[in-house]
Amino acid sequence: MTEATRTRSDRLLGGNSGLREKVQAHLAQGQRDSAIQAARLLLSEEPLQRNLRFLRKAAESDATLSSGLKPYRVALLSSYSIEFAHDALIAYGFINGLRLHLYQAGFGAFRQRLSGRGAPPGGRAPPTA
Repeated sequence: MTEATRTRSDRLLGGNSGLREKVQAHLAQGQRDSAIQAARLLLSEEPLQRNLRFLRKAAESDATLSSGLKPYRVALLSSYSIEFAHDALIAYGFINGLRLHLYQAGFGAFRQRLSGRGAPPGGRAPPTA
């Protein structure tokens, strides 16, 4: 396999592990801004679902607890399944300096929430709905 073919296949498969490694290394060293820059570069070069999933896992890792990301709770209300959007929301929150905690109400709670009946577990509403 030639170098050009390998590079092309890596791009098609989302194999930019160099940028992924940079994100992980910066987070491990507590360098939040450098990790965010590497994550932004990763998404600008390869905005693939697997990179969104990688960044979600990185944003939810223990390394981000002390990194200074601003915690933000978001409630997702819908009348259909929106789990597919979780990776993208958390990844884009991460590249904007936020550590998002998502709350998704159960199916059918959409109308209850709009009418004021029902609250998230713990009785505390997130700042954004």
